[in-house]
Amino acid sequence: MDVYGKSNSYAVANIDNNNYLVRKNSGEVYCDAYQLGSSSVNFLEYIDDKVIVSGWEDSKGAYMYLFDKYGKSTEIRESPYIYRYDEGVYGYKKDNCKNIVVPNQFFSSFNELNFKKIIGKVPDINLDKISVNIKYNKDEEKKYFEALINFGDIDTIHVPFKITEKREFMFYPFIYSSISKKENVLSNEDILLHYSDFIFAFVNSFLVKDMIYLMNIEEEIRCSEDNKGLSYVKKRIGDFEQ
Repeated sequence: MDVYGKSNSYAVANIDNNNYLVRKNSGEVYCDAYQLGSSSVNFLEYIDDKVIVSGWEDSKGAYMYLFDKYGKSTEIRESPYIYRYDEGVYGYKKDNCKNIVVPNQFFSSFNELNFKKIIGKVPDINLDKISVNIKYNKDEEKKYFEALINFGDIDTIHVPFKITEKREFMFYPFIYSSISKKENVLSNEDILLHYSDFIFAFVNSFLVKDMIYLMNIEEEIRCSEDNKGLSYVKKRIGDFEQ
């Protein structure tokens, strides 16, 4: 089990084949116990006086809990694996999309970034052909995330964003196409965009509209060729039955 953070107030104890998150009281005695079940624990992370616990439970799959001094307050069960990007930043995969979750500013629940939900606001889009991967870029001077949105075999759009100290999602004011090597500016100002402002600009950007147009054209061509194939096979089978 990986342990992150500086607190020694919490620990995981196994009692009668059940795991518990235990907490020390003011007398340095472990007294409060929150049951995790007969699950494995992948990591603990301490953020202020809160603790994140992630692991695997055979009967229910992956889980992630957010605990505070009053006990468990939030649970996520969505993925075969929940992983840690950075302090207070976690990810999981669902519906061919990597999602990011962070404790919100007040630590009573999780904020989640799901690009499938954002892309779903684009008209006339087939979400089954969209996949999203998340890259975490970090060096000594900066760290940021990059969503790689794959529009089938047409193109990949790069969406850079960061998570602020208040654990809010903020987006850089541009997106970039891998194939055309073009940038689409989302704002005339060189400032980060809030979530709602980014969604509006992204959905209405020429890059995204081009992707949808090209995907629809490709779908029409594929359907036409499939119909020709059906006709050909039907004719050839008829030759064998004469």
